Formats: sequence, C-alpha cells, structure tokens
Amino acid sequence: MEEGKLQLGNEAVAVQYELRVTNVGNKRQLTGTLVVGPNLGPGLTHAITKMTAANLVTHDGQVLWVEFTSNQNGHTIEFAAIPPKGFIIN
Repeated sequence: MEEGKLQLGNEAVAVQYELRVTNVGNKRQLTGTLVVGPNLGPGLTHAITKMTAANLVTHDGQVLWVEFTSNQNGHTIEFAAIPPKGFIIN
C-alpha cells in the first residue's frame, strides 16, 4: 500500500491506499481501497458516512477525485476514481 492524503476542503488526513486498474469493455476503470486513521475532521467523516467523494492526493502528487463505494468498518473504504471531464478550447 502507498502513503497519500485524503482531502476535502481545508481538511486533509494521511491515508494508505491501493489502486487497481481494470478494463471494462474498451474503457479503463480505476478503483481502489483506502485505510484511514481515527483522526478525521467533520467534513471527511460526513463524506465517508454519506458515501460521497473527496480528493485523494497520491504519493507522487497526482490528485484523483474518488467516489466512495463501500465502507466496511469506517477505516477501510472502497472507492472508484472519477476521471476528469475536459473541454476543447478553439
């Protein structure tokens, strides 16, 4: 597992994470697992409890918008990374 940060607004906590890449049809899907500690702020606690989303800052500085999909015990959380949506400027 890699070391990173889970961030939402002004809150950030250290986490351990694992990323998995799978192919679904002809598209790539990025999923993974987070392990968080007990020191979550109110915003991140609410996001995990309500199964919404937050930013995952990876060990190499990339930022992924992750949507929580499964919460086993409040500390081990499954997620799906949502790819960024872009637009074309002419």
